[in-house]
This record gives sequence, structure tokens and C-alpha cells, in this order.
Amino acid sequence: MSERNILLLIPSAFARKGSFVLILLLYSVATASGQDAPPCGQSLNPSPYRGVPTYSNGPDQWKTTSCDPYKKLPPYGTYGSQFQCTEYVKRFYSSALGVETASSWTGDAVDYFASANAALPLQGANNKMLLPLANGGFNPPLPNDILVFNDPNNNEGHVAIVTEVAATEVTFSEQNWSVTGTSSLTLSTPCTSTGCTFTISNRLSYPKDSPKIPVVFSVAGWMREPSPAIPITIDFEQFTGPSTFTGIQPSLTVGNATFYGGQILTNETNSIADESSVYATASPYCPGCLPAISIAFAQPVSNFSLFVINGNTVTVTYTVSDDQGGFQTKTLSSTVLAGAGTVSLTDTDIHSVAITSGPAPGGCCGWDFAIDNVTFTPVPIP
Repeated sequence: MSERNILLLIPSAFARKGSFVLILLLYSVATASGQDAPPCGQSLNPSPYRGVPTYSNGPDQWKTTSCDPYKKLPPYGTYGSQFQCTEYVKRFYSSALGVETASSWTGDAVDYFASANAALPLQGANNKMLLPLANGGFNPPLPNDILVFNDPNNNEGHVAIVTEVAATEVTFSEQNWSVTGTSSLTLSTPCTSTGCTFTISNRLSYPKDSPKIPVVFSVAGWMREPSPAIPITIDFEQFTGPSTFTGIQPSLTVGNATFYGGQILTNETNSIADESSVYATASPYCPGCLPAISIAFAQPVSNFSLFVINGNTVTVTYTVSDDQGGFQTKTLSSTVLAGAGTVSLTDTDIHSVAITSGPAPGGCCGWDFAIDNVTFTPVPIP
């Protein structure tokens, strides 16, 4: 894939009538026309992600047709039109993840997100029993996710497999677009007091029918296998942090849950109620940390509970609330008396939870608390 800057003449709203301004578009342009692509059926990556190759569509690269319509070249699969983007995604989910139904998925790429888990599949695309997560939501993309692109007219779209997620970039593997079989886009993660959102940038490519006019593709979202409906406990023991606060950390994703507002501490200083790894927040000791710890769930949950540890030297009341309107409060004695306890929520279909500290008596001090042993059961998708 080569990159180019695109110059466009656009009517200026700030100049006199009939004038134009010259705009430099800084999108990545995938010049994936047939003459740039390797020969039909050639492997695009010598070290394919999780051992599942991507193949060139040769002279039909970026088109909806296959350069091998009769499947005379490997992989000889039953995953749809040879060397199309959907063929690779279905083959990857079947071969790398063992999803037995992947070979029977139907629909164009543009249908994938809407038919991930829809009661009435769009345009004849079948229910893929996957979890759809919208671009710009509270749940980050993860490796193995199916990345879904929409074109401006919602004609065909595109799908790819996420291979790596960095702080500011998402890398993915694909067929029938990049001539290298891999590409990447910018990931932005603005955060507020309610958590962080995750947005993958748009992508600019040449359309098959008019190669001189760039077309913007937007990311609808990403899809993944849902978690099984069995109880899950997150105890943070896979993480090691300092014993004292150093400052707020980026959002932390553990399986189905994304935490924000604090940092990981291990054997927290002056905490005798829990000397393992915990997720904690405090003021003024933790720069940038928030008065509430937020948890966002990629898949709705039920049977929620967690262990709250009071880090303050006075008795404090804590509130644990969910997005369904449910909440519980718990008053905990001071940290020197090992003030801690379990709080449970009875709601089902919970998408997010917030843990907040009440004011210290007499306004003596800021907030200081931690959580551990976060337990929940993912709700089965329909």
C-alpha cells in the first residue's frame, strides 16, 4: 500500500463567490488497483497473523469480483468468494478461533455490523452471534476483533481482523485492500469523569469504478465472540504496581471489563484489609485520579459484586451504582480498622458501574479507596 496526499479544490465559505481554497487531505490513500497488487493468489504476508494467510486478489484487487472465481488456487475453502475481505475474516474465525459457524456467515461486509447479533438480520445477512461494539464507545478494540468499515453509500463496505492495539494506533490484517495485507489507523481515546471512549479514524481509498476520486470509509465498529455466561472474577493479580500512588493510568481492559479513574497498586501502603493487587484512587495523593472508579462492560452482565477497601483514616460511606438505576451504599470504618466490604447489585443487563466515595466527616480529607475481586456473569446474547 502506498500513501499519497490528495489535493482538492473546495468552494470557500470565507472568500468571494466563485473562489476556491486548496485543501491538503492527510488521509492514507490505499492505491490498491490491480496493477499494484501481487499476482492472483499470492500470499501477502510471510508471517501471517495467527498463521492464517491473506492473499492477493491480483487484477481484481479492491473489486467485488474474484481473480480466482472457480477456486483453482488455495486455500480451496468454503468461505465465500475467493480472496475477498469477507472470505479472509470467515477463514480466520474458523481456523484461528475455532468458530464452527463462521463458514456459513452471509452478507456483504457492509452488513456485518448490523447482523452481528440482530433479531432480524439486515439484507439477508444471517445472525453471526457476535458482540457488536460501536466505534466511539466505551469499549476498546482488541486483537482478533472484526473491524467493520462503511462506505458513504453503504454499498459494500469492508472487514478486517485487528492484530494489535497500541495507545494511539490500531493495526489490522485484511484481504482485497492493502497490497501488503496489513494496515493501521489512528486510535483516539479521550477521557472524562465517566470513562474513556475509543474512536478509530476514517480511511481514504480509491473506489473500484472511479480510481481518481477518493472515497472516505468510516469505521462502524468492531465485533468479537461473546463471553460465556459463567461467573467471572477479576482480582488484578496479573498486574503489578507500586505500593504508593504515582498517578492515573490509561484505561485498563481485562476481558469484558474496562476500568478507568485510578491505578493499579500492589501491597498498598497502610492498607491492611487487602495486601494484594487492587485498583485504587485517592486525592491528593494520586495525580489525575478521579473521585469515581468507572467500569464499562463490552457485554452486559448480571450478578455483579465487588470488594471495596476504605483507604481513609476516617469512616466513609461508599456508593456502587449501575446504568440500570440500581445502587447500594456501604459504610466502611477507617483503614486502620481494616475497613472493607463486599457490595452487590441485583440488576441484570448492566453495561456500566460507578464506585464513588461519600464526603469524609467534617471535610477532613479527600477520597481514598480501592476495589478488588470484581465478580459478574456475562448475559448471553439472544
